[in-house]
Amino acid sequence: GDDGSILAPGVNWVTRLRAGSADAGAADSWKTLSRSKTIWLMAGRHTLRFSLATDAAQNTDAGATADAGFAGYINYFKLVSLKTPGAAGNLIQAEDFGTGGPGVGYNDIDNGNAGNTYRPFDSVDVQHTLDEGGGYNVGWIRESEWLDYTVSVPKDGAYGIDLRMSSYGVGGLLHIEIDDDDVSGPVRVQDTGGFQSWQTIRAGVAYLKAGVHHIRIAFDQPGDLGFVGNLNWIKLAA
Repeated sequence: GDDGSILAPGVNWVTRLRAGSADAGAADSWKTLSRSKTIWLMAGRHTLRFSLATDAAQNTDAGATADAGFAGYINYFKLVSLKTPGAAGNLIQAEDFGTGGPGVGYNDIDNGNAGNTYRPFDSVDVQHTLDEGGGYNVGWIRESEWLDYTVSVPKDGAYGIDLRMSSYGVGGLLHIEIDDDDVSGPVRVQDTGGFQSWQTIRAGVAYLKAGVHHIRIAFDQPGDLGFVGNLNWIKLAA
């Protein structure tokens, strides 16, 4: 359930912590701390361990001070499923493609995850990225593969579709579908100077109604080295 006691299979989770401050007797002042770090968990029960420090420099979010001698107070801990749609204006991380397995959340022509990280039980190839902000990217992308996402749009309007991509040599062709309509036409991935040298490209503009929409990034043609390119994130920019 949402409290994380029993976890659903094939789901990413982000951690949220409800913490109080030991500063100036403010033990009843609470805030929720969220971490963008995501973890992949199989269904079942798991053991969680908190590591707490009394160094104020390490606990600025909770407001703890070294003088007080406490790291702070904890009210609750929660794991939040990333099955929730991404929001327009925010980055949709490439590795957070849809759940449900091959043919539902993605199509990948190779067996296994070549990067062997983040979502090792899916066949999409995910690796650690050297792009700003760190995290992961989808790599080794080949012709006929695709990745699906959902996004929540707050209001009607025109939205630019930005992709954070890289390629060593001229990359391949892709297109973007929203609610099964091609909204970009063919998009060429340019030579960025390396598979970990990143550029943001404007892949198209789509007029969207407020609500939840389905996005598919479809990879159509390989580049010079047989790959379409690497993908770090997607963004709908108002």
